[in-house]
Amino acid sequence: MQIHNHNTENCGLIHESFGSLKEPQQAQPHLLQASLEPTRQKPAVQSIRIGRIRTMCDSWMLELLGKAAEEKFGSHAAVFKARIWDINQKSLYLQNDELVAGYLQGPNLALEEKIYWIYNRAFDQEKLPIILSIQDGRRCLACSSGTRPTLQLERINITDLYKGAKEESTRFTFFLYSKDGRWRLESVAHPGWFLCTSARANEPLSLTKIPGPTQVVDFYFQPC
Repeated sequence: MQIHNHNTENCGLIHESFGSLKEPQQAQPHLLQASLEPTRQKPAVQSIRIGRIRTMCDSWMLELLGKAAEEKFGSHAAVFKARIWDINQKSLYLQNDELVAGYLQGPNLALEEKIYWIYNRAFDQEKLPIILSIQDGRRCLACSSGTRPTLQLERINITDLYKGAKEESTRFTFFLYSKDGRWRLESVAHPGWFLCTSARANEPLSLTKIPGPTQVVDFYFQPC
């Protein structure tokens, strides 16, 4: 397995094998400063074409997609690492074993969870199917069954899903869409349901079928 990293200074040291990192420290809610938003520059956007896909994409994302396309049919998975935050500048961190979104400041910046993602070669590649995970790929985001799916964190290695059957990986897979430098993630198992954060800080990451002011479905990605 190979992990592709771009900026270890911003995202910390990347270990070459899963299981090499200690379990992350749980966030302390009373330390989170929801009233202060970190200042981040929005990445530059340029027009690109990936195969038959026309999209607006950051130059670094083009590079990552190109690498993934080259390696997606190989025997070894290409795992990528990134920071993800919503358009309201909320970052992701663990609280009570849930992935939540909030405004991390000062020492709490160390609590931010980095996202490890991988192409799922079992689905239509033009729709950019990816699997998302945290903690060096040891815990993956999954959608529950039923008419009102919920988001779950499951202890399964992301590379095992890459090697497994299509049916096994379906509920772990999201189609990635881009518009004006922002990204949306739609559940493959539940079409029309998107990964979202709450407009309120320190609420769990979830799924919604009705994007709007209270359910934020647009995200920014930054490679590590």
